[in-house]
Amino acid sequence: MMEVAIVQYSPVWGQVDENLQQVEKIIESLVPGTELVIFPETFTTGFHPEPQNIANIDFQYALDFLKQLSQKTGIAIMGSIACRRDDRYYNTFLLINGIGHQLYDKVHLFSFGREREAFTQGNGPMIFDFQGKQIRPLICYDLRFPYISFEPEPFDLIVYVASWPAPRIHHWQQLLIARAIENQCYTIGVNRTGTDGLGLSYPGSSMAISYDGNIINDAEDTAISYIRLDFEAQKHYRSKLPFHTDRMNGPTLQ
Repeated sequence: MMEVAIVQYSPVWGQVDENLQQVEKIIESLVPGTELVIFPETFTTGFHPEPQNIANIDFQYALDFLKQLSQKTGIAIMGSIACRRDDRYYNTFLLINGIGHQLYDKVHLFSFGREREAFTQGNGPMIFDFQGKQIRPLICYDLRFPYISFEPEPFDLIVYVASWPAPRIHHWQQLLIARAIENQCYTIGVNRTGTDGLGLSYPGSSMAISYDGNIINDAEDTAISYIRLDFEAQKHYRSKLPFHTDRMNGPTLQ
């Protein structure tokens, strides 16, 4: 079992320190026994197309703050941040716990939202290890590209964090369910709420879907939701219906 909290909230536009203080209050309020908390995409700034104009998005600054917070509370933290590393800007998914951190830089940059103009593309997908479980971290636009969620060995959990706007929220909902079904895998999507500095509106609609495609949590307007993941049940389901094995044994399409 894994006890997970998902948080959908509205970041203060471009204000790193104010958002980190808000994150600290949220994490300290979580129910005892929470092992992992997941925040939306760019939860310390909002999705900003001009990261060079955001004050203080130094990677190490945010990392140190979140590491100390994780150590103090005993809760691991996931979510993406806009950050500067080696004089480049990245949309970076973090997994932070008391003993270290793991990173994934977003691969599919959202050209329609000018992300490709300002951010550097990641080198490829990653696998995070948490409590011996294999997690695929993905960010927003990655959801539209199913191949990035495939591997010869199935994951224990797929997590998407997003700033997914209201006009296309039905795509978000349907694609999350599809990713869970095709991978026979717990799939969590955490989306922000509120309105950003560009006037775009975000409805939340964070979801957790089980390995059989059933919705186990639909946050709607709930700020914090709690989910229990039963990986033994997932393993048993896969053994009864070995769809993933059949996919891996299929032809390679050129």
